[in-house]
Amino acid sequence: MEEEVELLEYQQKETPVQDFSLHFAARNGDANKLKELLKTKDPFVVDRKGRTPLHHAVCCGNQINALSCVEELLNCDKVSQKTNGIEVTKAFVDIQDINMETALHLAAKNESQKIVEKLIFAAADVNLKSLENKDPLGLIYSKVPAAMVSVLNIGITAKDGCEIMDESLQLCLDFGAIIGYYSEEEAAKRRYYAKELQLLSYALDDSPSSSREILTHPLVKLFLELKWRKIHYLFFVSMFFHITWLVLYTVFITEVYLLHCPYQPFKNDTDVTDDRADKQPLRFTWFGFSAKYENVSDINTCTMSASCIWMAYVLVGMSAIVAGKEFFEIASSRKFSWYFKGLENLGQWTLIISVGALCWPVLISHDVQDWVYEVAAFGVFLAWSLILTQIGKHPRLGLHVEILARVLKSFAMFMLIFASLLIAFALSLSLLLPGNRAFISLPLAFMKVVVMMTGELEYDTFFNGDDGDPAFPVSGRIIYLFFVIVVSITLFNLLIGFTVSDIQVGQGLQQKAEVHKLSNQLEQIYLMESFILSRKMQTLFCNRRPYLKRFLVARQSDYMDGAVNTSSDDDFTVEISIKEVPEELRRTIRCLAAKNSLGEDPCTDDDDDVEELNVKTVKRIVKEVLRMRGLL
Repeated sequence: MEEEVELLEYQQKETPVQDFSLHFAARNGDANKLKELLKTKDPFVVDRKGRTPLHHAVCCGNQINALSCVEELLNCDKVSQKTNGIEVTKAFVDIQDINMETALHLAAKNESQKIVEKLIFAAADVNLKSLENKDPLGLIYSKVPAAMVSVLNIGITAKDGCEIMDESLQLCLDFGAIIGYYSEEEAAKRRYYAKELQLLSYALDDSPSSSREILTHPLVKLFLELKWRKIHYLFFVSMFFHITWLVLYTVFITEVYLLHCPYQPFKNDTDVTDDRADKQPLRFTWFGFSAKYENVSDINTCTMSASCIWMAYVLVGMSAIVAGKEFFEIASSRKFSWYFKGLENLGQWTLIISVGALCWPVLISHDVQDWVYEVAAFGVFLAWSLILTQIGKHPRLGLHVEILARVLKSFAMFMLIFASLLIAFALSLSLLLPGNRAFISLPLAFMKVVVMMTGELEYDTFFNGDDGDPAFPVSGRIIYLFFVIVVSITLFNLLIGFTVSDIQVGQGLQQKAEVHKLSNQLEQIYLMESFILSRKMQTLFCNRRPYLKRFLVARQSDYMDGAVNTSSDDDFTVEISIKEVPEELRRTIRCLAAKNSLGEDPCTDDDDDVEELNVKTVKRIVKEVLRMRGLL
């Protein structure tokens, strides 16, 4: 209503001869009235905000009416049926208002998928910047990723003269929708190679479920595969460094806090000649199979060898490098909060802090406090958990790690839902088994109930122990029996059933883990590319630009010594053989190539033929069996 009042005031006061009836009809979503007005009215007329009827049509509240109005505007005679229809249509959809926003900007902001697709196929420019320095393509990736599926589909074609089913089929892959097209003006200003994953990283801003349409598209998966082949050895260098750091961290803890300075319960006692001296503590060994004991004379000694001191210095230095890498990731992240959502990043910082706490007694104080052993215990567990995350970054191995993470999340939710039931049994058993050390507090009782859920029931210990009968033998056994039936049998097997079912069902854990794995792969490659193709690195390698170009999938024009090549569609097109495509993507890639090159989809026909063939085969076999038995 406010928009209509502004338009009406402008019509009456400022330019009385101007007619905005088209704008009103488009804003109200009245397609029939709009169709009648387009016979005599000019759709190129703009209002005070610089908006055409197309701008108002995409902002209509009703998506169905808005789509109808957009179709009427794009199909009217003044836009589509001229000698240069394509050029006129493109000029119409690319009109920018006073905020430098096109209709495609507004459609993407309103998350209108059908309208976005319609404007894209009407040759709308996806790279026009608004005053907020936002282009439509970035908004589409973040707001309506499903609208990009149609654009990505047409990016796969077969090379002219190639048979679709040929084993050596040559493919033409247009990665412009993934990398982002740039105009000739932008090409003239660029002096550096563009980051190929800058645009695709918009998919990381949303949850994996909302970006599934983009990340699981065959063209995107193939692009990530080709990008991985370009950059994978740098990933292995990073992975080797991290694993070396974590293994050194483990060796340092073992050498210092298990071998040279093991924890001694009575290390502050000066008298070791009493009965406790006979209780020699066991000594840890790296690869021994027989028990070894600490020497009584060495109980109170804690000497650091030179190797421990050198390991501490190396560990601190490597931790500083890891901290620098983490700061770079924070600076490269699209959002500050996006970085801290990753549990791996939080784990890295926790481990870096623990390095300082563990190296302090070795290098500075030379006094090991009891709490340091607890830090070492949690630290070594965290270190090997981070090794698992490093393994999970590999595209071939990441799916298994992601499935484990998903199962752990499902288990956590399962335990949260049924926690009240476990607490009920914990408190009941605490009342009916008084004096039992396992039930002297709620945390201990809850932990005991969880352990009992796995099958460690200890019936004889509770009811037939050396201490005699329990205080409440009948009630205790009844509650215990309920626990065995409800928790140990039903609840535990229900948990296993849910987990197995989710893993086996295609729509379950495997599909979710696949999307999350692609998100992690995209994130890792994006961070590496941000470092390699940063301006400082490109300036440093200014005389060796071809070395950096090997990390690019698509061709990009060289910008050397001021000689600038204008943008070309060939910059984003890559020709590869079908043999270079991963096996699981070949069939889908062939289908899309056939549909775009030949105008037909052989896969659908093949599926129908296979189904029909199977039915005919079954009928023939049944008839033969009946004929052999004399029934026909």
